Amino acid sequence: MEDNMVKKAIDIDELRRKPFMDVKTLSEVMGMGMTYLYDYIKGQNCQFNVVKMGKRYINSYKQFFQLV
Repeated sequence: MEDNMVKKAIDIDELRRKPFMDVKTLSEVMGMGMTYLYDYIKGQNCQFNVVKMGKRYINSYKQFFQLV
C-alpha cells in the first residue's frame, strides 16, 4: 500500500491542544460520515453545541471531550 493511502490515527492529545474542531475532524473522531454528522448536528438530538460560522460548522474541543 502506498504511503499516501494510509490513514493516520487520530492523536487525541494533539486535538485537545486546539480550541476548535471542524466537521471533518469531528466525523473522524466520532467515526461517522460527514453527511450523517451534518444531519445529526442540524437535528434536535445533538448533545453538543456547534457554531455555524459562514458556511462552516465548528465545535469546541473542550466541550466535546467533556461530553465524551
